[in-house]
Amino acid sequence: MKKILVTGATGFIGNYVVKELLKNNYQVIASSANEENAKQFSWFSQVEYVAFNFENFDQDINYVSFFGNPKAVIHLAWEGLPNYKSLFHFEGNLPRHYAFLKNLITNGIKDITVTGICFEYGM
Repeated sequence: MKKILVTGATGFIGNYVVKELLKNNYQVIASSANEENAKQFSWFSQVEYVAFNFENFDQDINYVSFFGNPKAVIHLAWEGLPNYKSLFHFEGNLPRHYAFLKNLITNGIKDITVTGICFEYGM
């Protein structure tokens, strides 16, 4: 069974992605910044949950190991929504998420999907 990490699991898209993966018998590592919020989702007891706030990103950590060695990643996390007009998206989020994805690739992840609702970079 393929183990897949879903970042932003409690978001609008993430919730549906987690449900679909479970329905298709994938082993899911779900991640979001707020575990208490995650516990309210119907899928919580069926996943391995790892809380992670991207504001705490540390380039010296091997995030493949940190998240339990997934074989694939579906990256949906993005902070600061719905404040679509903030420069924070370009100046803070974009470099941090780029570094996170680079860390995953450097540490062996070969299967990464990145998507969102199109407003992640502001208006």
